[in-house]
Amino acid sequence: MKKNMLALFALFLTALLFVSCSNSAGGSSPAKKASDWLFLLYFDADDDILNDDIYKNMREIEYALSQMRKADGSPKDNCPSVTALVLWDGYSEAEAKKKGHKFIHPDGALFELGADYNLDYDSYGGENRYQLGVVKLKGKDDLGDKFIVGSNTIDWTAQARAEGSLDVEPNMADCKTLERFLKWAKKRYDATNVVLCLDDHGSGAYKETYEDTTAVSKSLCSDKSDDSGRDLSCKNIKDALAAAGYVGSQRPKILWNDVCFQSCAEILWNYRGSADYLLASPNLAVSQEFVRIMTSMGKGSSPIDFGKIVVSAYHQRYYETPQECPKNEADAKNRRASGYSLFTFSFLSLDEQKVLALKNAVDGFADALLTLKNGGAQQQALFQKVFDEYVDQDANYYSKCKGLSYHGTYAFLSDLGDLAVRIKLDAELSALHSSADAFLSLLQHGDGNLIVYAWAGKMALSETIPTWSNVTQKQLYLTGGYDYISGETLAVEREEDVYGLTISSSAVYPDDPKDDILPNYDDWTGFSSKWGEVIKAWRPYY
Repeated sequence: MKKNMLALFALFLTALLFVSCSNSAGGSSPAKKASDWLFLLYFDADDDILNDDIYKNMREIEYALSQMRKADGSPKDNCPSVTALVLWDGYSEAEAKKKGHKFIHPDGALFELGADYNLDYDSYGGENRYQLGVVKLKGKDDLGDKFIVGSNTIDWTAQARAEGSLDVEPNMADCKTLERFLKWAKKRYDATNVVLCLDDHGSGAYKETYEDTTAVSKSLCSDKSDDSGRDLSCKNIKDALAAAGYVGSQRPKILWNDVCFQSCAEILWNYRGSADYLLASPNLAVSQEFVRIMTSMGKGSSPIDFGKIVVSAYHQRYYETPQECPKNEADAKNRRASGYSLFTFSFLSLDEQKVLALKNAVDGFADALLTLKNGGAQQQALFQKVFDEYVDQDANYYSKCKGLSYHGTYAFLSDLGDLAVRIKLDAELSALHSSADAFLSLLQHGDGNLIVYAWAGKMALSETIPTWSNVTQKQLYLTGGYDYISGETLAVEREEDVYGLTISSSAVYPDDPKDDILPNYDDWTGFSSKWGEVIKAWRPYY
């Protein structure tokens, strides 16, 4: 009996030792690196325009980390611990040289960015504090002419390739590339606050087929080495997050679309629930402000604090750079829409109930419009009036442009709040006033609201084209009137809010089936079938 007990005990010790060895050797994953913030940076620089700019974004982060960390790598007092993991894909070497790019690294690479104490930064103080800062090498006027990362940056490229997590030439428009990047990060890093930042071009609301193989699913992140014409769709991104385990309580705090034309109702709907918040612009991205953003973070900064900092960085960058109205019709053909001169950036909730409330408000507004459309001659005339006076845009003839709108690549995107304000001021449209009020109450800014914070910059100064003077005459709006970087309280030049949340309102190419969003709006965006009916009914007024 005693021998049997000893044998069983020995067997137990052997099994315990085996489990211990398996966990410490090649069995389970090593302990995750933990930090207050984890930035997952999907830097798609495989592009003929953005290659060098996105490289500079990486160097900005390395400089910012040098200001946030002590020499031993630990956070400075009142600075959070930050991990920045970058998936980089650059433009092809031959094409990059043709375009005059200096920082050439055409292959895919995976970096955990470190503090680079050999970098300097011209932040411009005093009266020039709103100018764009410039990262440079110490003692130099620029970053040189080679692709270099700092000595404290960890290059995970070889290991990621060996594990099958990274292709030599990754297709950044393929959702599997994003999924593998997110899985690699999830296995090795943990953080209180996770931010997914996608950096490239954006296409706005277009065909959301939820398929990765189609050449016409457009939203953001193209890849010039991929000849399919494919982009990532919102659903691609949401699915990649889910496949990597970034769901539920593990979902990112913030989805940061550092690309153009992303703050629109259709995109908000498709991203709902995939993160707590969305940082996006209805027009232009905010790249190359990483120093201002990251060095403004404090030890106790919350996701809401961070979102307001990013919005304020947008204000810092664009405050003194209004775009002028076109001086004539010939010049106008090279511009986009009546809101193109307006720089706007928004911090939005992705809470499913709040986004559903947005959809319900859109449906209610659409119902009121369709009641006019289906009424008598006088009501039908009012339905057309809404289009003619508050929605109609024409990229070639700016004298026709009405309301505040952006040319979102495939469709004009009208600002919902601005549209509601204008309708409320029109006594003839009293039948629409209650539905406009529903928007205005929903779109107020606040920490618990759909729009947490937003900023709209100086608009165009020219009065050459009369229809523009009413829209873009020296106006400025900052929600709350406060800059979270400078601490300044700012004057408001426009009484009504400019909300920075858009919706598709008309097609750019009504005669080209390939680029026409209207006939298939419901299927393509998955947002509001009633709004789809409205914009299709406006079609004959082109």
